[in-house]
Formats: sequence, structure tokens, C-alpha cells
Amino acid sequence: MFLTPDGEAGARVIDHITRLRALADAHARSLENMRRFTKPDVPLLEARLAAEAQALLAGAAALEREAAHCVWRLEVDQWGDSSLWHTACGRVWTFTDDGPAENRMDYCHGCGARVLVAPPEPPETGDDDAR
Repeated sequence: MFLTPDGEAGARVIDHITRLRALADAHARSLENMRRFTKPDVPLLEARLAAEAQALLAGAAALEREAAHCVWRLEVDQWGDSSLWHTACGRVWTFTDDGPAENRMDYCHGCGARVLVAPPEPPETGDDDAR
């Protein structure tokens, strides 16, 4: 999935991050309410809620880091030739030699996010009709 800072995919990521942060806040409020009572099982429940809240916040932080990248994919034709790079934000770029990393293309020229190079996909052979 391509994650972009804007557009429909970006909106879904932002929505998911907002929900995770709201759940973490709800956990924190529950934890605060539990501290008012003194029961034998409260420490266990308190530890579980704290761990869940930390996991939710870690998930939100991971999504934020992932969303801050623009994924670049190298187009490889049926003969294995390649020169066009397609970006998650909808741009196309080409290099005379090598790729984004070798040419120090750290940020996308289209959206400004950090460039993340996707692993190459195997070329299409065109033999699907031969079966």
C-alpha cells in the first residue's frame, strides 16, 4: 500500500493515528480512575492498561513514521529494462545512472516526504496466455 501525506490513503492513516491516540488517552483515564480504589487486583489491571496504552502509542508513532515516506517503485518492463521511477504521490522520475539512493534523492520532488525505495517486483513475462 502506498502511504502519502495527502489523498485518501493519507487521510486513512491520519484517522487511524487519531483513533490510536484516543484509545491511549482512554486507557490513561481508566488508569487514573482505578488508582482511586484500593483492591487486590488493581496493580495487575493497572500494569495491563499501562502496557496496552504504550503499545497503542508505539503503533501510532510507527504509523506516523511510515506515513512520512513517499514510496518509489522502479518500473521494469518485460525485457528487464528499467529507468522510470513511479512515486506514491503520483509523479514519475528518471535517472541517467543508478537510482534514488545513489543520486542522493533523499526527499521526493513531488510531495517533500522522505523517499522510501520499494523492493523490485519481478518483470511480467507476457506468457500468461500460453497456458
